[in-house]
Amino acid sequence: MKVKRTISGNFWSAALAVSVLQVFSILVMSGLLGCLASCSQSETAEQQAVADISNKFLESMRENDFDTAWSYLSSATKKKMEKKGKKQEDFKASLKGFLGDQNRMEELKNTEIKSVSVENSEGTVVLSYPDKGDKSNIKQRNLYLVKEPGGWKINLLKK
Repeated sequence: MKVKRTISGNFWSAALAVSVLQVFSILVMSGLLGCLASCSQSETAEQQAVADISNKFLESMRENDFDTAWSYLSSATKKKMEKKGKKQEDFKASLKGFLGDQNRMEELKNTEIKSVSVENSEGTVVLSYPDKGDKSNIKQRNLYLVKEPGGWKINLLKK
């Protein structure tokens, strides 16, 4: 018995195969695009979290609230300070002395975040500030953060 093949049968089979491939491609691409969108959104959320903690840390120092500033430090930073014999009270005294200089306080008051980057569990914030309060002499420095179980913390160990 001979099977008759018709052009229209082959055409519809091919068209159906192409349609299935197109639908599959669309689903794959939309899944990838969805992943890319959520990945970039979560990165943006992480960058925002790093910026928020950095601003809170700076604000606590501007307000001479050194206990709060201490709470933003990473556990590794605190351990390293304690190994050197420095406790929270020493940190407070050191900041009071540093910020007692009017030029340093002006520097801190005018410090701004220029950029934020996050890679895995490490964040870097680029700060700009007027050196010794001189607004004609703007400098930059990095503030480093590390993600701990309780959230982002300031890492003063990284240089």
